[in-house]
Formats: sequence, structure tokens, C-alpha cells
Amino acid sequence: MVFVSGGALVTWSMLVNRYFEGSARIQKEKGQTVISAGPYALIRHPGYLGMLLFLTSMVLILGSAYAVIPAFALIAVMVVRTDLEDIMLRKKLRGYLRYSRRVRYRLIPHVW
Repeated sequence: MVFVSGGALVTWSMLVNRYFEGSARIQKEKGQTVISAGPYALIRHPGYLGMLLFLTSMVLILGSAYAVIPAFALIAVMVVRTDLEDIMLRKKLRGYLRYSRRVRYRLIPHVW
């Protein structure tokens, strides 16, 4: 269930956000704007939350204590990346600061 939820959230985020890509950058050539529909109305980085759910599910699917270490390392990297990307977006994407004040949580509603 965690695996499916993570995949569904990533897919939904990609469908709603036409600027969704693997790199963190402002896509000036596409006229990037703030996306606040779909899952972005609840949290600012739903694609990352989906990936965190997916990584967590992999530990459960593999059923190995050895899977915990790389999963936690990747989760830590994702959390740091989320923070750095959020800082960049607030500085460089017009309207994002206003959006971040309205949608307060980055990854987990009512937590962070």
C-alpha cells in the first residue's frame, strides 16, 4: 500500500506540474509559474513525498535490515534537497514566496 501510494503521488504530481523534472532549476525557457493545484494545494513538494514513501516501501518489500541504511541515507538526501530547492524557488520563482506562505508545509502536512 505504501509503494502504490508513493507511486500514485509522484504520478499525480507529474501530471499536474508540467515543469516537473529531475533537476532543480527555474525553467525560464518554458515560462515556469507556480503550480498550486492538485497535491500542490496541500504540500509544496508532493513528488518528493511520493519518493520518500516509495523508498520506505522498498525497505518493507525487501524485508532486510541492510536495506534500512541506504534508504535512510536517500531519505536524508531528499529532505536536504527539498529544503535547498524550496530556498531556491522562494528566491528565484515569481509568486513562490506568496505560495509558500499560503501552503505552509513542504513534505508532510502539519509537520514540515
